[in-house]
Amino acid sequence: MPESLIAGAKSYLDWLGPAVARHQQGIELRQQGECDEQPSNPLAIDASQWQVGIWQRQGLTLAADTGDVQTPLLDAVEKLEPVDSGSSYEWVDRLLGWQYDYSSVVGKPAKLSVTEIKRRFELEDSNDAHRPFERKPIAARPRFTQTGSKLTAAEYGTLIHSVMQHIDFRGDVSETGLVLQVEDMVRRELLLPEQVQGIDLKGAAAFFAGELGKRLIASPQVRRELPFSLALPAERFYDDLPDSKDKIFVQGIIDVLFDDPAGLVLIDYKTDRAVEGAELARKYAVQLNLYAEAAATILRRPVAEKYLYLFSTGQVVRVD
Repeated sequence: MPESLIAGAKSYLDWLGPAVARHQQGIELRQQGECDEQPSNPLAIDASQWQVGIWQRQGLTLAADTGDVQTPLLDAVEKLEPVDSGSSYEWVDRLLGWQYDYSSVVGKPAKLSVTEIKRRFELEDSNDAHRPFERKPIAARPRFTQTGSKLTAAEYGTLIHSVMQHIDFRGDVSETGLVLQVEDMVRRELLLPEQVQGIDLKGAAAFFAGELGKRLIASPQVRRELPFSLALPAERFYDDLPDSKDKIFVQGIIDVLFDDPAGLVLIDYKTDRAVEGAELARKYAVQLNLYAEAAATILRRPVAEKYLYLFSTGQVVRVD
């Protein structure tokens, strides 16, 4: 059939009708179109069998059953009289008493981020573990509301992570060199000019000047902003599912994972306010341990060391 006819079809019959009309048994359709010419196309000798009939609309009637059907059961129901339940009682009772076999997992998310898991354990520590995993809505501020205002703590943290993701470790990583690198990121449109106006690169420069930063620079392989997905037993995150065989789909992003003579070294950047190292390690232990488990599972190599780096104070905290 012509492509225009195929493209202009509004129903399957618009495709089927012309095809059958060109079949040797489609004479009824050809006569309706006042075409008595015998088709000579390949469909004319097709082996399929068709029985074509034409029905006029006015000849079709809707058959309706107008008979008055009544049974003793309906009579009793209409008169609100008791009826014999027979064997239906057990069947109805079974249907109404049915219980979902997996009701314990209803309402529990099957996918979690590492941040949500960390928040869950923080709630347990604060004796508020009855609260479910919370999903904060995505509420990025419109550009017009950001003019002349400071970045929020979350926005500043995202900015620092973006800078650390794109820094050239082999280049100048002094504070002056980092300023030049950030300006280059703006030129390459990796960052917006208004984003970097209030950025403090002292913490980043202190990191690269320290022992951990020097080990990172010397590493033969550095993985930055490494995303991962991992299926873990649900019972690890829900106390009311002790024997469940269900899995929770866990996702996260590792800030830095680099090779070192000691093994794999994992670093997580933090822009929190100044806190004690022990408190920081306790707060993020669950998060870093999940990162390390994911890295070891995916790369089939154990993570030898895990660190937090706090930009506000230049503090390096090892997490065991």
